[in-house]
Amino acid sequence: MNWTEQREQAKAVFEANGFPGTKEELWRFTDVSPLANAKFSSDWKPANLEFQPLEGSLVAVFENGRLSREKSSLGDLPAGVRMGSILDFSDPRIGTLAETQS
Repeated sequence: MNWTEQREQAKAVFEANGFPGTKEELWRFTDVSPLANAKFSSDWKPANLEFQPLEGSLVAVFENGRLSREKSSLGDLPAGVRMGSILDFSDPRIGTLAETQS
């Protein structure tokens, strides 16, 4: 099972069971109610930052954790350096190096 399948499986388990409670052995000393009751939002506004990159430098701009190729100046990256989403660099070993729990 690759990491995206593991992620989807974990999401399905969470949606079916919700947050763990203190009656569950592994969570008996952990009160997750503040997290369970928190309101999360994906609303964000990009920062208005201005900077002067050094001549010949490469600039990688990330917005909300995602690489913005339009705002980045990646030029010629050094050998062995790749920039992008992890999905762009699929590797069959991802999600197989550690054991998972069900």
